[in-house]
Amino acid sequence: MNIVEEFVRRYGRLPTEFDKDYLELLRMGKYRVLTAPELKKPSKCSNCGSTKEDRKYVDFGLEIDWYGIVYLCTLCLTDVAKNSGIFDDITSEMRGLVAEVKDKRYLEEQGERLHTKMEALFLEFKDYYDSLRSIRNKSDFNSDSDMGTDEIAKESDEHVRQVINTTTEPKPRSTKSTASRGSSSPPSLEKLLNANKE
Repeated sequence: MNIVEEFVRRYGRLPTEFDKDYLELLRMGKYRVLTAPELKKPSKCSNCGSTKEDRKYVDFGLEIDWYGIVYLCTLCLTDVAKNSGIFDDITSEMRGLVAEVKDKRYLEEQGERLHTKMEALFLEFKDYYDSLRSIRNKSDFNSDSDMGTDEIAKESDEHVRQVINTTTEPKPRSTKSTASRGSSSPPSLEKLLNANKE
């Protein structure tokens, strides 16, 4: 984002050549962020006097006679920003986001715990119903096998009865059939005597 776009974003109007706000924004954009080796010698932070290389230094484009260029280190600028409340809004927003993330993380962990418990509970129910089903299947098999033995017993009893009946019933006497000659009635005594006389 260039300076003109930043000005329109801040003030909602286009800048003019003599607009004080625009000139101020131009001057604000004059600073440079430098490392310690890039500083002109002699140089130090105008606030703390440090020249350490563990931080950066800001050159505002201000040079004072008999002093030199005015630099401020980033540690001093951070301290000034904190004490002036520049980061208050960002800090409160960050705290809210951190609390929201913690709440979400807690809810996710709680959801995972509940999911694990529900899985274990469903497995217990499955084992329980499987055991009930196996018990019912065994009872059905026993009843079926009992019915089969009853039928077999009935059939064997019927067979025994038939054998007993056939052995106890009187058998019809078998008679030899011979070819009969003459009359079927026996001869009288008179006929027999007459036959002997002849």
